[in-house]
Amino acid sequence: MVTKRINLKLSGNNNGFTILELIIATAIFSGALLMLMLGFLSISKSYTRGLTVTETQNTARNVINAASQSIEFGSISSYQPPPLPPPSGPVSGWFCADNYIFAYTLGQEVTASHNALEKIPSAICPIPSSNCPTQPGAISADCYANATGAVELLGPRMRLAALSITPQPEGTYQIDIKVVYGDDSFLKAVVLSGRQYYYDIGSNKVTCTGRSTVNFCAVSELQTVVGARIDN
Repeated sequence: MVTKRINLKLSGNNNGFTILELIIATAIFSGALLMLMLGFLSISKSYTRGLTVTETQNTARNVINAASQSIEFGSISSYQPPPLPPPSGPVSGWFCADNYIFAYTLGQEVTASHNALEKIPSAICPIPSSNCPTQPGAISADCYANATGAVELLGPRMRLAALSITPQPEGTYQIDIKVVYGDDSFLKAVVLSGRQYYYDIGSNKVTCTGRSTVNFCAVSELQTVVGARIDN
């Protein structure tokens, strides 16, 4: 018997990736992915920041428009809190115009259980209510929250940092408001006598704490002068 030995020689390219090449490719891919993630986060933060600012500005505009329209078409009476804060408790005020009462509490954040600025239809000012004390300074947004037709004019996590209605010449009124968005941790409060106040007191202003909180804090201040369109 004759036995033949056949040697097979395979030809072709058997070259693969080296470990170094894999490391370089992985590093490039990881860098590109990181840049995409950073770009996405930057866009997301900008969007969140813009949404927060826009929402706060629109709310402030709606509040001052509601107050202006009521003053234009009806006589006004009001109670505004004193310039210096009380030793304890919230600071509240109200004003009435065109068969509406606006009851507000300065510095109080809008939550599921608290209100900041209520607009209530009523021909009587202030509205008789068993929930509201008779003292003018004790009438707050919370005590009118369940009144018929009551509407909260601020959104969640917002608060009223300032509201004033000042008589001007020729029967006009200057309206100043300041709406702030953000939880207590994102706001720089006014500190007097060791106490924190989340509303403006004189030249002391409520502001955002810093750049790291810009996505979760916004401030909008508006001023207008309005006069009655009809004789009251």
